[in-house]
Formats: sequence, C-alpha cells, structure tokens
Amino acid sequence: LAAADGNEAVAAAVRRREDADIQLRALLTERDALLATGRPAGELDQRIAAQRAAREEAEAEALAAAPGFRQLRDEAVSAEAALAVLGQGEAMVQFLLGPRHSYALALRPGRPAALARLSLTMAEAGRLVAATRAAVDGEGPQDGRLPAFDTAAAAALHAALLGPLDAYLEGAGTLVVVPDGPLLALPFAMLLTGPADPANLSAAPWLIRRHAIVHAPSVQALVRLREASPASAAPRPYIGFGDFLPPAEAQLRASFPAATCGEDAAVARGLGRLPGTLGEVRVAASIMGAGATQVLGRDFTAAAVAGAGLGQYRIVHFATHGLLPGDLACLTEPAVMVSNPPGAADAAGSFVPASAIMGLRMDADLAILSACNTAGAGTVEGAAQAAEALSGLARAFFVAGARGLLATHWLASDAAAQFIVPVMLSAQSQGTPSAAALRAAQLALLTDQPGRPSLAHPFYWAPFALLGDGRRGGPTRTTQSAPIANGG
Repeated sequence: LAAADGNEAVAAAVRRREDADIQLRALLTERDALLATGRPAGELDQRIAAQRAAREEAEAEALAAAPGFRQLRDEAVSAEAALAVLGQGEAMVQFLLGPRHSYALALRPGRPAALARLSLTMAEAGRLVAATRAAVDGEGPQDGRLPAFDTAAAAALHAALLGPLDAYLEGAGTLVVVPDGPLLALPFAMLLTGPADPANLSAAPWLIRRHAIVHAPSVQALVRLREASPASAAPRPYIGFGDFLPPAEAQLRASFPAATCGEDAAVARGLGRLPGTLGEVRVAASIMGAGATQVLGRDFTAAAVAGAGLGQYRIVHFATHGLLPGDLACLTEPAVMVSNPPGAADAAGSFVPASAIMGLRMDADLAILSACNTAGAGTVEGAAQAAEALSGLARAFFVAGARGLLATHWLASDAAAQFIVPVMLSAQSQGTPSAAALRAAQLALLTDQPGRPSLAHPFYWAPFALLGDGRRGGPTRTTQSAPIANGG
C-alpha cells in the first residue's frame, strides 16, 4: 500500500487485487477437487475466468498509478524471461522446500533447465540452518574466542541443496540464489562444498571460493531489476550516513508504553550507538573520492535522509541498525535507525520505516545497510521470519530505485565492516560487478595474513549478502566535488 504514495484510489485497487487473488485461489482449489472426481468444470471455469479478469483490472489500475507496486508482487515469469536476464557465466537456482521433499530448479544460458528433487525436507533444512548459524548468532568473541563452527552442518546443507546440481553449476562465475523458508536466513557464501577442519577455516572449501553469490527475493524481482536501466546515471559517487545518536530513555518510554510495548523499550535501549560506523563511512567516502558526502552523528536524521537528494548518488550507505519486525514486537514494518531530532517528545523520529524508504528517490547501483541483523528470536523460525522481513526491506530499496542491497545477516564486527565495505567499493568503482567485488573482499578477509589474527571464522566475513543485483560492470564517471557534513 505504501507504493500507492497516499493515493486512496490506488490503495483501493490494491485491496481489490488482493481480494480477487484470494477468491481466485479458492476457486482453483475447488476446481482441482472437482476434476479429481472426474466431473466437468465448465461452470467453474467461467467463474475462474471472470475472477482472473477482475484481478487483472485491479492490478492494471494500481500499476498505472504506482509502477513500483510491480516490485512488491511476485507474478509468474517464464523460464525464457529469466534466462534473458542472465549473463554468460551466470546460473540461477530457485529452491522450493516441502514437508516430505524439496526441489531445486536451475537455469543457465545456453543449456536446458535442470530440475532436481531433493530429499531434504523443510524441517531438516531448518535444523541444518540453525546448526550452521549457531556459531555466529551470539554476541561475538568471548574472551577472544568464537564458538566452533559446525562444518558438518554447512557441508551437509551444500550436499543436500546444490550437490545434485554440481555438474550443471560447474564453472559458473556468479550464482544467483532464490531461497525459501529457513534458507532465507542463510548467507550461501558460508556453505562448504566438502569436508573441512574447524581448526583451519582459512583453508576450508567455502562456496564463495567457487562463485560470486547474489541472493534474490524472487525470480520475478530479479527479472524486473535487470529489465530496468543496467547502471546508475547519477553524477556523484557516494553518500554515507552513520554514527546515529540513540533516543533518550524518556523518548523510548513515550514511544513504547510499558503496558503494551515495555519489552520493546528494553530491546531498543540495547540498540546503542555504533561508534565504528564513523570510521566505516569516512574510509568509504575517502575511497570513493571527490563528490563523496558524509552525514554523521546528530546530522543523521530522517529529515536529512529525505532531503539529501539521494538520486544524485550511485552508492547510498546506511551504517546503522536495520530493525525487522521481531526485533521490536510493536514495530510493524522493517526500519533503519537514525538520530532523533533534539528535544523530540518521543522516539518516533529514530526510525525510517520501509514505507518511507519506498518514497525515497534513488538512482543507485547499490544501497548498503551494514548493521542489520536477521538473528530473529534465537530460533530458526525467528531467523527465517526476520530474513523474510529483510527481503521485504530489500524490495523497499528496489522500489526507491536501488538496483541492489548489501545487508548483513548478523551484526558484523567493526573490523570486518571497515574492511569489507571499502574494499568492495574500491573494486566496484573500477567497474567490477557488485557480486564479484563482494566476493573479492570476503576472500581477502578470510585468508590468513602474517601478523594478523585469523578472520576466517564466518562470523567475520560471511554476514554480508548481496540482495537483488547491484552494479553489473561498466566504466564509472568522474565526479564533481560535494560538501562534507560531519555531525557531532
């Protein structure tokens, strides 16, 4: 409904579209049951045709007034349409998990589609995802140590999901993954293509060693992104927002009353300032050079984001908390945290929700949200729900005009973020596609270096995931200088 941009006529059309869709699904279910008895479905087919027409009429009305609505819908696309947007050296795999078995559908230019029936069930996938994430979902190193990573679970997931397609995927430079259910909570880069020694993770056969990886909310979303303009025409290289100031205790109490949202206030108090984001944004801006802009500290407000002219920038970087429903029970949609205006009566100004993000006008190759967290409630169900909300947040950025979103599946360490983001941006500014640039940065971080503590544990390098697409190659432009805003 946010795509309607306040237009009640469009909102009504969207509601009619949803109602018609529900009724159509009920009719199709009724038809399946009828045909199973061997009886004809002539009269029912007429009702189905009329319902389809009603749905298409409502959708056409909504799309005419709010083109971004298409990015929020998952209508069917053909295999031919999906293949048309894949480049040479790319492969796409979509997973569909079920209670007794699952499926993987793979596409690759110049080859027939491949379909694999998987013995993996949704319940088993959830168990393996939980085991794979167990060592990264905590609070980071304790006494300088991280929990041992479950290499067996990561290898078992790869064997079950991609093992049947190994020959088909061999040699693909980029793997586009369309996950399902609990797989939404998993950065596929951390899967293992074979056995590994937990004590020597820098030598482990991570999937990222085989492919650059793109995560897509749906096949349809990727097709629509790639059917749009292939690269930003924005004149400036970068704008970064960071080092937000958290709301005061009194403001939190006003926004989260104890009787209904008291637990949220306690959780929100824990979402403190992220001092490492100051260096992250400054280093990234330095790498992007002339024309880069920084908005930091008390200047990083919702009003500053709305008024920044984001359509001028090819990279839009939010180094702040990304909140998802489940993080705060009274939060009804995904949001990013910003500095609350001084003297505000409550904490409402601390959150820029997905509906407001949709209203931003971007022309960005990449949006970056480098302090998101899809750990959910500590269970695989919570993580999957939070990851699904992250997909919704990604779609909001796509509607706003970003081609890709770099987000994190758990709160990355300052050292990792201050390495991954600048190294990726440096490669991307030279024309490297976003997925390949992220892969290069991750491989550099997980490779042990003399004199540096090992960062090969996936806690450090694996939370970063590219959703959507991002820059797909091509030269960059020189830029004019822009003012630098350094808030307190």
